[in-house]
Amino acid sequence: MRVTNKMISDRVLFNIQTSLKRIAKLHDQLSSGYKVRYPSDDAVVAKRASDILTRKRELEQFQRSVD
Repeated sequence: MRVTNKMISDRVLFNIQTSLKRIAKLHDQLSSGYKVRYPSDDAVVAKRASDILTRKRELEQFQRSVD
């Protein structure tokens, strides 16, 4: 198969766009201080965090009831 200049330029542009998306995601993580800002970033970690927050709220409610 012949490799044309268009194929090469398309691949280069694709790689640049992929790199820019990765840089933007890392910048977002650095600026916010959070690795997971949206559930779509890492669904498993987001679910665990949600479960932990739910359990924390339950324990806080229990503590208020005891006091």
